[in-house]
Amino acid sequence: MKTKFLSFLTIAVVLASCTKDKGTVSFTYNKAVAVYGDLDAVRSTPLNAEPREVEDPGKIFIGDDVLLI
Repeated sequence: MKTKFLSFLTIAVVLASCTKDKGTVSFTYNKAVAVYGDLDAVRSTPLNAEPREVEDPGKIFIGDDVLLI
């Protein structure tokens, strides 16, 4: 009698723990917004500037012929 009760209790616990509720997932993202500028202003900005001191370098990566700070 005791083994039947324990087996019934075990089966009841196993079946009660199986639920169909998987929960919900929510995503949060930021939408990118294009920033437009004057083409002449973009073309007039210099690509190379004078060298300057590095105040807070952070991480430094070296690869091939490039140094990234």
